[in-house]
Amino acid sequence: EIIIVLGAGLNGSTPSKALTSRLDECVEQAEQFPGAYILVTGGQGPNEWIPEAVAMKDYLIEQGILACRVLLEDRSTSTFENLLYGREVLRNHGIDFTRPCRIISNQSHLFRSLFLAERLGFEPEGVASPLPASIYIQSYVREILAFSKSFIWDRV
Repeated sequence: EIIIVLGAGLNGSTPSKALTSRLDECVEQAEQFPGAYILVTGGQGPNEWIPEAVAMKDYLIEQGILACRVLLEDRSTSTFENLLYGREVLRNHGIDFTRPCRIISNQSHLFRSLFLAERLGFEPEGVASPLPASIYIQSYVREILAFSKSFIWDRV
């Protein structure tokens, strides 16, 4: 089993509310699937002190997840790159990315994430984490625009 957690921004080196929601869902999934590898994804944005994936791994370890279970994809700048580069990380660890995987993201982001994962050859199942109320509407508006862009441009 593979669990993929998509990045969602940091405040310095602290996961954003949206990212914390995804990581908390990951902890629950990791407990349900104790043999699963966890792939955390996300590079370093302009106002971030470290790559998102590094902060994500640190958070999961603080929650009791063994470090050896967590794989890092730490150079991406978009959802498409999260999955494209994540595919390379899995391959480099001898893990078949075409077997079923669970992709964790917030409700608004999941449709596009699954679309891109399938386009890249994954066999994804979506796991939605709740959106913080303060960003609910803006998240859905952003995703409508982002899906249009992804549909046209995000290809290999």
